[in-house]
Amino acid sequence: MNFDLLKEASVLVTGAGGFIGNHLTATLKNHGARVIAVDRTARDGISVADMTNVDEVKKCFRSSQEYFAKPIEYVFHLAGQNNAGIAHKFPFDTLQSSFQSAINILEVARNQPGIKNVIIPSTLGVYGRLDDQNEHALKESDRLVADSVYSATKITAEYAALSYVSEFGLPVRIARLANVYGPGQSNAAVIPSLISQMSNSQEISMGNMDAIRDFIYIDDVIEGLLAISLLDNQPQRVFNLGTGCGSSVKTVVEILTRILNFGGRIVIDRDKLRPNEKRYVVADIGQLTEATGWTPRIMIEQGLEETVLFEQGVPNARQ
Repeated sequence: MNFDLLKEASVLVTGAGGFIGNHLTATLKNHGARVIAVDRTARDGISVADMTNVDEVKKCFRSSQEYFAKPIEYVFHLAGQNNAGIAHKFPFDTLQSSFQSAINILEVARNQPGIKNVIIPSTLGVYGRLDDQNEHALKESDRLVADSVYSATKITAEYAALSYVSEFGLPVRIARLANVYGPGQSNAAVIPSLISQMSNSQEISMGNMDAIRDFIYIDDVIEGLLAISLLDNQPQRVFNLGTGCGSSVKTVVEILTRILNFGGRIVIDRDKLRPNEKRYVVADIGQLTEATGWTPRIMIEQGLEETVLFEQGVPNARQ
């Protein structure tokens, strides 16, 4: 896709030290964007900022004027809890930090000149639980149900964002992400956890093997987010971002078993079975493809192979 419009654009990325934020920041810079990258922890090229503190959010916006002599044009708000399992373990912190940071971003952004788009990543987890016999790709018009702390934080942020669109005219886009995976992801997620377990032991611990998910490779996610950010004069505000194809966790295990030549055993760990876990979560991506022309390029087997190569330190593996 052509992202020439991002050249010399001023961009704020919150949560830039996270899995998606790290890849997004690198890609934006590769396209010539001028990036203010912030996270709670400092590292090369990333400044420290707490998005739950409105004064620090204002400072991030001012930084663009100071460094680039132009206001922030695009915001990718990736800060907040993006792991359903961790959200389940720490509900209060998740609810408080995720909602407060989203509100601060929206409130500061609405008073800033030159904002072209604020991107709020959400999740396919906001959709209600389907009947176990009902397997249909989720559409943006499907009902939303806060049946977990994680989904509640995302739904609340979505409604807040859309209220800023209707009441203040703030240009906001919401991207409901499928299950993102790829190089550099934390072992808190299922795929890197499996790779680590298979590489270092003869036994892997699993939760629900029958769950069917839409696994999307990080490169496709980044291109999708950039495509959404460049939308202009498009009334649609909410987009699913996935592959449109479902794979069971069991299938992922089988593919990784083959790639890693794993000969150990699989143990089901009851502690990894979450209440209210949905059986079938796959995105209908027709709306996004129609609006932007974006389509995913990397299917599950290729993505898993490239992720394993990276984790094994193979030269020239995708980063």
